[in-house]
Amino acid sequence: MSIIDRWPLQSGNRPGSPRSRPPTTRRDLAPLLLACLWLPAAGADPVAQGKACSTQPHIEVRATRKTADGATRTINEVSGLARAAIQDGSGYPLLWAHEEDKPRLSLLTTRPGETLLRADISLHGRRPRDAEDMASATDGDGGQILYLADTGMNLKQRNACVRFERYDAAGSRCRVVEGRLVEVTAKRPPRENRRTCLAHGGHWLWLDQVSDPDPARLPAIWRIPEPASLGEALKRGLTGSAILRFRYPGRCGDRPCGELAVPGLEALLGRHDTEALAVITEPDGSHSAYLFTKAHKNLANLLKTQHPEAAACQFDSDGVSEVFRLDDVDRRTADAIHTAVHVASLDFSPDGTFPGDRKMRVTAADYLPLSASSGQLLVKTKSFGYRWSVAAEDISAPDAAGRRRFDLAGVFASRIPCRITAPESLREAGPGGEQGGLRYTREKHEAVTQMADGGAFHMGECNGLSVCRLIYIRDDPSSTSGEGKRPDR
Repeated sequence: MSIIDRWPLQSGNRPGSPRSRPPTTRRDLAPLLLACLWLPAAGADPVAQGKACSTQPHIEVRATRKTADGATRTINEVSGLARAAIQDGSGYPLLWAHEEDKPRLSLLTTRPGETLLRADISLHGRRPRDAEDMASATDGDGGQILYLADTGMNLKQRNACVRFERYDAAGSRCRVVEGRLVEVTAKRPPRENRRTCLAHGGHWLWLDQVSDPDPARLPAIWRIPEPASLGEALKRGLTGSAILRFRYPGRCGDRPCGELAVPGLEALLGRHDTEALAVITEPDGSHSAYLFTKAHKNLANLLKTQHPEAAACQFDSDGVSEVFRLDDVDRRTADAIHTAVHVASLDFSPDGTFPGDRKMRVTAADYLPLSASSGQLLVKTKSFGYRWSVAAEDISAPDAAGRRRFDLAGVFASRIPCRITAPESLREAGPGGEQGGLRYTREKHEAVTQMADGGAFHMGECNGLSVCRLIYIRDDPSSTSGEGKRPDR
């Protein structure tokens, strides 16, 4: 089967949806394929390894638009992407994008050779605090709902001074045992606060911008009905949104839950910097929002910077991403505050292994339904993507209310995901100019959405760039399962 036969770009709607459209034809794909780079598979069989997804062509689309007066509109601070169900007649999928705290969504074209921005569409209602990701899902009537995770921490206002201890015989394992919050004020320069903390000794660290926002400003998920057509969206904007506020639980399993759960930092319990959202259509038809937190700064690196002569150690809390679930987000009313459920703790590694050594920070996520009882979950860290298959065997027994859910905790515990790396042409050069680095070039890829053919669009924040890239990476469908069993740890 040729690549053209295997690569229909579709809108990515839920299979069977009344709003789904036929696959794109070969004629439609001709200009797209001219912009693609077909790369050889990397290494041995990825399914057997449970480590790497394989073949990855990509396309790039510019992110600027010339307006009527000749000015250039630049997309900035992109925080999320989501599949759009509406179409513009081009034969190429449209995507929704969100820019951090802007009260609007952008509609993007994926047609190569054109400027990216199709339209800016206003959000009627309250301005987001710090929106960090988007998702879309089809409701029971075949319409599409957009979800916006207003869960970031741009309003961090606190610093912390913490004491750590080395607790293994070799002194290579460390943990934070106590701390104190420090107010950030303009009257006292930050360097003085840091100097005061480090004066306590070699077992103290200064942390800036810990996750302690105004407790009155709860995180929220915006639920926004997508208009039925582009014309309708442009005419009236995006209306009818509901803002679902929630709290994180105080405990993650058998331990306190928070950025740093130690004496003296109790105010941080139940506070998280969350940058990734995936919305799953459950077997019973309801929508569940899965939230992936972004771990705090690497304490091992802070130790090296602040105490250069101290022996290095690995901190227990480095890089763990907590996973929370908020049920029935398609049905909840906006007049109640709900509590999310802790699902799992995930750790990643800079070299791409999973489970890892707890140093990577989750930046985006997306779920693609393949049927009513299967799908694939993509979680993006700074350098890699990790994809889990979700199948009928993962559906749990009905709960007391008769609801049926996918058991993602079991998926995380028992399966190793396949790993997505950047194609060679998108990798950074090393310090000496050598090629083959792992990270995407030019911008942080903090937004991702999967398409029905198994590929995904990635986009960077585009901070301060007149041009940034929407990159499409497609993986060999035979390598998407990642069915390897997770080893005992």
